[in-house]
Amino acid sequence: MNNPLLSDAQQIKIVEGFLASEVKQLSLKDQADAIDDLYCVGGGLNEHRALAQQALVDFDATLQTIRNPIYELAHNQNRLYVEDISFRLIFLRANFYNAKKAVHQMLSFLHKKAAYFGADKLARDITLEDLNEEEIKAILSGPYHVQEDKDRAGRVVVYFFSTLFGRYKANTLIRVTYYLWWNILLPKPEVQMKGAVWCYYDSTKPGQNVPVPESRVLPELLDFASTVPVRYSAMHYCLRTDDARGLALNNLFLGLSVKAMPRYSRARTRVHYGSHAELQSELQIHGLPTRFPIDTDGNLRKHLLNVWFHVHLAREETEPNPYLADLDSSTEDDEEIDDLPQEQEASVYEHIASMTSQSLVLKPTENDVLLGRGRSIQNHPGNIRFREIVDSYQDEYDRTPRNQRRNVSISVATRLKANGTRFLEQRKDSRGWEESSFEKCELTIRQLFRSKRKQMGV
Repeated sequence: MNNPLLSDAQQIKIVEGFLASEVKQLSLKDQADAIDDLYCVGGGLNEHRALAQQALVDFDATLQTIRNPIYELAHNQNRLYVEDISFRLIFLRANFYNAKKAVHQMLSFLHKKAAYFGADKLARDITLEDLNEEEIKAILSGPYHVQEDKDRAGRVVVYFFSTLFGRYKANTLIRVTYYLWWNILLPKPEVQMKGAVWCYYDSTKPGQNVPVPESRVLPELLDFASTVPVRYSAMHYCLRTDDARGLALNNLFLGLSVKAMPRYSRARTRVHYGSHAELQSELQIHGLPTRFPIDTDGNLRKHLLNVWFHVHLAREETEPNPYLADLDSSTEDDEEIDDLPQEQEASVYEHIASMTSQSLVLKPTENDVLLGRGRSIQNHPGNIRFREIVDSYQDEYDRTPRNQRRNVSISVATRLKANGTRFLEQRKDSRGWEESSFEKCELTIRQLFRSKRKQMGV
């Protein structure tokens, strides 16, 4: 789509013509739906229990026929991770409950996860501890910005700034992108149900020497993005025409992006050209919140850039850090439930919580911690390893002020669960084991810390 012999104006016309032709190939209803999404009057998914249950059955049946090696490897590492209902629903929701597409995307996603983080991490969460110093700096430098306010449709808005992404290699950007989407955005119920808004913003200034990305950065980043289970229900490319070099680079990115998009996203893409004031006016018209991370002179408002990340870190310190939305408990995002279609029989979260409660009886593994009394439980391999891990944090617990010690036990519980450790307790009907609540896990760790202090006479 990008021809170096064409002028920027010609390139613009080609891209806009291509987007328009894609829209024309849709049915009238699909065209109207796309316009509604662009102008923030579209709704989210309408997920009923029967729909979710059937999609999950189809998902599992599709997996059984494929027998993919990457899935088998993840399944052998920690089957609960890849069999988790909530994990699979993320891919199903991103693909409108089409099981074949959802399975294909999940397998592609696992391949990319193995390629960029290592096959040994397939069936566990990627945490900040898995990121290196350069990747943490990349997050803090602000190539991505999650806007604090949501758009008129209650959707999360993510900015990507042109000036910053040429500084990093493809591997760094992809690992940062993974962490952003999987740990921060996808756990939000509204992102799963309503999709997200993507805004590529040309933040260069005329004459500014912006590093050009390596040739492989764009293709690799776009290839990885296609495996991430999120729908972009609106996409805005904000480009300025007062800098020829910047416009050429942005047209290159735009052309490659449009080519890599599914038709659903192309129909929901708008390209805006003009000054910063004109670009922000267009975004306002399309329902984006007005507290923009860049001012009308083109200066990044750095005091806004990392607010979202620091909020995430603060939550990690005081709350469990699940890789998916906690569908059984209330969060600050619960107010978004009212924005879902009224004809829904009950809340999505109640539906899935009900389905999750019907889980099968669990069989303990050597990686699990068994809650209860008795020599056989205390000598279980998982319990022995658990006590050793808690012991390694004892000094940190002792050094921490008394009113903050619970944060240490919460942190340990979060890390254990993120690495696939389950805390199991006997079912009330005595017919096996079931997974315990996070609160009981954390309380068990806290009691171990206290017991050790008493033994030491502290």
